[in-house]
Amino acid sequence: FSWHFLLYIAFLLCLSCSCYAQRAKIDSLKRALLFQQDSILVDGLNVLSLAYSYLQVDTADAYAQRAYRDAVNMHYQRGLVMALNNQAHIAGYALNNFPAQEKISLETIPLATGIKDKRVLADTYMNLALALFCQSHFDRSAEACRMIINLAQETGDKKGMGEALAVLGSISFESGNYEKSFEYFNKSLEVFTNSGDSYNKA
Repeated sequence: FSWHFLLYIAFLLCLSCSCYAQRAKIDSLKRALLFQQDSILVDGLNVLSLAYSYLQVDTADAYAQRAYRDAVNMHYQRGLVMALNNQAHIAGYALNNFPAQEKISLETIPLATGIKDKRVLADTYMNLALALFCQSHFDRSAEACRMIINLAQETGDKKGMGEALAVLGSISFESGNYEKSFEYFNKSLEVFTNSGDSYNKA
């Protein structure tokens, strides 16, 4: 494994919850989805897909595909983009197929641009940033991070802001700019501290 891939894995581990907590949430969500339909069902399928991406890849992919199909059938653009984001996440995190993660993300950006929920667009750019980072396309990855920061400033998304700054810190570290890396990681730490995000702060 390359060093930047190990940084990528460490970053994703910081974004995920413990397996025990994940499984409890999954079981609860599955029970709740038995009585849901339409966009609520699609949103739930997408949450299950993301949760399973840390536990069981085939199941995660199946939920993402079902969410995508249902979203297309009901013309639910936000759900469709979330399903594509999950597919990109699975390609990168679970399968280490970073070119596929990049391709899906680039195809998703135009679909996500018109959605009111800018955090979904920010998730698309995060997938792109991580895919580019793991392919050592550091300049392009940094551009994606700056898009996330702009969106985070617009929406007040502290978590997205902190995550983007952390990736910029990793990019600077990989580029040998350790002083800048330290600066970005400190900014990220400050964001998580001020927002009370103890998990990402740790």
